[in-house]
Amino acid sequence: MRAYHVLLCCFVWKTTQSLQTYSSFQKYGSNRYLSKSATRFFRENIFQNLHSSYEYSQSCLHGTQNSDREGCISLVGAGPGDPDLLTVAAIKELNKADIVISDRLVSRAITEQIRCAVKVAKKKPGCAEEAQEEIYRWCKEALDQGKYVVRLKIGDPLIFGRGGEEMLRFRSWGYEPKIVPGVSAILSAPLLGSIPLTHRGVANRIVIGTGYGQNDTTTDISPYHPEQTAVFLMAVGRLASLCEDLKEHGYPDDCPVGIIENASTERQRVIVGNIQNIPELAQKFNVQPPSTIVFGWAVKVLHGDSFGLVSDFQLNGVEHSKEELFIGTEM
Repeated sequence: MRAYHVLLCCFVWKTTQSLQTYSSFQKYGSNRYLSKSATRFFRENIFQNLHSSYEYSQSCLHGTQNSDREGCISLVGAGPGDPDLLTVAAIKELNKADIVISDRLVSRAITEQIRCAVKVAKKKPGCAEEAQEEIYRWCKEALDQGKYVVRLKIGDPLIFGRGGEEMLRFRSWGYEPKIVPGVSAILSAPLLGSIPLTHRGVANRIVIGTGYGQNDTTTDISPYHPEQTAVFLMAVGRLASLCEDLKEHGYPDDCPVGIIENASTERQRVIVGNIQNIPELAQKFNVQPPSTIVFGWAVKVLHGDSFGLVSDFQLNGVEHSKEELFIGTEM
């Protein structure tokens, strides 16, 4: 009888969790925070969740939650920071996760709402290699235990995020990771900061770059063109030297620059200047990562002659709760 009592308790717990998830998503959708397609996705999958509840309760009864299954891993893009910009595919992966291993720059608005175990890598300049090895160790330990691992990365996992390197490491262990694209700050941050990357008669090409190359080296700079917009990620730490490099490649002193800090979050700020004064402005306003830096005349299209801190606001005046986003665990 005791065994069946365990079976019943496990089944009730997982079933209640699934029903609460669906109920909260209904509320989320009714408030128009979630798209109709996402709401329909969770409605169609509720019975599948209930079936997994039964399977989980059986595994609890027989003590085989992880020991008899092979570990799985997915590489998931978290977008720029706002939970509303997570894709439905990303939410689905987070719902399946036994453990989430997250980058430091993934917003707290997302990580605080994940209901399974979360480990956050303290990857900072000067200790990036050590932190990366720690990430690999966490992933390997979880996979060896048969867990479903989500490697959560800011923006898109394969744009300046070592995503390809991580895929190769996972493959060397015998695991083929699932890739879930994310909304990259390269495109979304300028939009959220009212900077069109292209504009007829102003900008007809885009180049992207990073502030740091392999082993903290500098990267090559594309020559200046008046109708070109250059977007840089991970460049706050060397903004002054980056501006000097750009000027050596033909960028004029009055070339407009826009910085979008913490894009899409309640801490988003937009600072506008030019190549000559933007390092001083960034220091004055204590700009921190994650920030996207945009060089080119497209910056002035919507901002005009604005200068300095032009936007400092809480996005939509909304704080996201667990009930609104409802990322959970589906074991």
